[in-house]
Amino acid sequence: MPAEQRDAEFLKQDFDTQYKLYIYGSQQIEPPVIDLAYTMAKQGAKIVEPLRAKLEATHDDLTITDILYVFTAMSALESYDVAGNKPLMQELLEKSEAIKDPASAIVAQDDIHDITFKCKCELRK
Repeated sequence: MPAEQRDAEFLKQDFDTQYKLYIYGSQQIEPPVIDLAYTMAKQGAKIVEPLRAKLEATHDDLTITDILYVFTAMSALESYDVAGNKPLMQELLEKSEAIKDPASAIVAQDDIHDITFKCKCELRK
């Protein structure tokens, strides 16, 4: 379906369903459907705590980077002041430092940098 229709249908879902669809789309589909991160990110503060809980519960490198990417998109879209939430930033930093896969660790470091310095550059969309 067209992206606009897909996003509208996606936003009708509860957070847990959105999260599952996003993770599935980014990890199981080729090419990944990571632009759903932007659709999630537009919701801003509404999804910060449930997304933070998902981050806290995972130790999977890919899932950590996928969640971090939603927070990066929030920062870029200015739908939530991620950098201004110091406890959240500390948790994002700690989770990114725990990533074992070197390539994923670099991606996570870049995302932390983009959030910290409010990079308006084109994200990995």
